[in-house]
Amino acid sequence: MFRIVSLLPILFFLLFSLFETKAFAEEDVSEILYINSYHNGYFWSDGVTEGIKNTLKNSSNYVLNIEYLDAKKDPNYYKDPLCINYFERKYTPETIDLIITSDNDALDFILMNLNHSLFRNKKIVACGISNIEAYQTYENLYLVKEITTFEETIDIMTSFFPDMEKLIFISDNLSSGRIYIEQVSQIIDTQFKNIELEVWDCIDLNTLAKRVSRIKFPSVLFYSTVNNDCNNQTVNEYDVAEIIGKNTRAPLFSGHYTTTTKGFIGGCMTTGLQNGKMAGNLAIDLLIDNKKNIKKITIPEVITVFDHKSLTKFRIPKKLIPNNSIILDKPENFWKRNKKLLSISFLIILQLFIVIGLLYRSVIQQKKFEKKLIIARDKAKESNTLKSIFLENISHEMRTPLNSIVGFSDVLSDVIIDK
Repeated sequence: MFRIVSLLPILFFLLFSLFETKAFAEEDVSEILYINSYHNGYFWSDGVTEGIKNTLKNSSNYVLNIEYLDAKKDPNYYKDPLCINYFERKYTPETIDLIITSDNDALDFILMNLNHSLFRNKKIVACGISNIEAYQTYENLYLVKEITTFEETIDIMTSFFPDMEKLIFISDNLSSGRIYIEQVSQIIDTQFKNIELEVWDCIDLNTLAKRVSRIKFPSVLFYSTVNNDCNNQTVNEYDVAEIIGKNTRAPLFSGHYTTTTKGFIGGCMTTGLQNGKMAGNLAIDLLIDNKKNIKKITIPEVITVFDHKSLTKFRIPKKLIPNNSIILDKPENFWKRNKKLLSISFLIILQLFIVIGLLYRSVIQQKKFEKKLIIARDKAKESNTLKSIFLENISHEMRTPLNSIVGFSDVLSDVIIDK
């Protein structure tokens, strides 16, 4: 018996170690390599990065490694052997369970080196890809399509301005810019043949304001994105958007620039954040169950955004605005503008009415009580009067017989004395 008792702690320890090892084995940590085509501080890819982080942050089962190719500043760096050498020094095939790429350059870098031991047979989730048809033949590739929404936005342009004659498309000559120009050219050639297309893919910030100010309707501007100028120097896309928005007299369309820059009427858009969240969820699905039937192409939802002041400026009828559109800077009515103040005032007035109601009820009850007291007092007075009358009557009625009795008593007493 003593031996069995002495062995129990050892048995418990062995069982605990077994369960702990099993639990640890079940919670394997997967390492994800996320390669961003561009650089930190670029609006679109920052949104993608944030979306991926937000999707993975609630789980300790994933480690996210982030790398930047900086292709906006040097579009040829990822083609240099130095780039793959950098990844060889930093990673091993065992440390990469899945790859996520943002935009075309990062995906092209992976596909260029697809037979390298680092990337061979790895699942790849690529987001921010607008020309998905160029990548659909790759077996382990899962795509989140970047919706450029050019066709949808041009449809809106023509409905808002049926007399437009020229579309001026503003972009740059980087890989994504060239793809955008090709897509817009194809849309105009096939669906809007009555509209002339003019492409600005070489932007000089020093002359841009003057160049834009010359444009008038029936020409319409569409700002895609500009990250490099004519001298191949990096520029801030929002600085370019601000210059265009401040100086144009012609209608100006775009997607996400409408949300941050004045002067834009609006357009259709998706966000990097949307793409990042979708890419993160795809990565989780692929890591959890490799055999799961996962769609090869995921398409984000398109949002239409418009600026109220610009709509008013160009007298766009409300009936032409697509349903469920987001209208920015829309003037609020009196209720919405003072909703908080009115709500507080209503609560105060309601409380005052409640207090007044309680006071009124108290006064009514007090008056009722006073009325009852008066009635009781009057009844008491009446009772007292009746009592006095009763006593007076009694005394009056009794006085005569008593006087007679007293008189007869006196007579009798006198008779008795005489005898």
